[in-house]
Amino acid sequence: MPFDDRLGRILDGVAHYIEEAPAEDILENALLEGSDPHQCAEQVHNTLQRALESHRKAKLAEARKAYQEQAQEVRQLAYQLPPSPEGRRRLLQRAMERESLTLQNREFSELTDEDVLVQLRSLAELGSLDDLDLPDGDE
Repeated sequence: MPFDDRLGRILDGVAHYIEEAPAEDILENALLEGSDPHQCAEQVHNTLQRALESHRKAKLAEARKAYQEQAQEVRQLAYQLPPSPEGRRRLLQRAMERESLTLQNREFSELTDEDVLVQLRSLAELGSLDDLDLPDGDE
C-alpha cells in the first residue's frame, strides 16, 4: 500500500476518533500529553482565521484583476480625434447636438481643451462617436 494511502487512512481514523470521542476523553488525553487545551484551541482558531483571511484576499485579488483587465480593454478602444483643439471642440459640439446632450452648469465656450478631450474620450468609449464624421479639415 502506498505511503499516501496509509497516511490518508491514519488521518481518517484520527478524524473519526475526534468526532466520536467524548470531549472529556480528548481533554484528558491532551492533559496527559502535557498539552494546554486552551493554547491548542487558540492555535486552531488562529490557523482558521489566517485561512479565511487568505481566502478573502484571494477573492479580492481575483476581482481586482478582472477589473483591471476590463479597464484595460476600455483604454484600448481605438478612436481618432481631430488633431486641433478647434476640430475637437467642433466634434464635441456635433456629438452633443446629435445625442441631445448638455454639459450641466457649464457654458460650452468655457470648456478647456482638456475638458473637451475628456468628454470626447467618454463619448468614444460609449460608442457615440463611431459613426460621426470628423469635422472638415481635421481628417
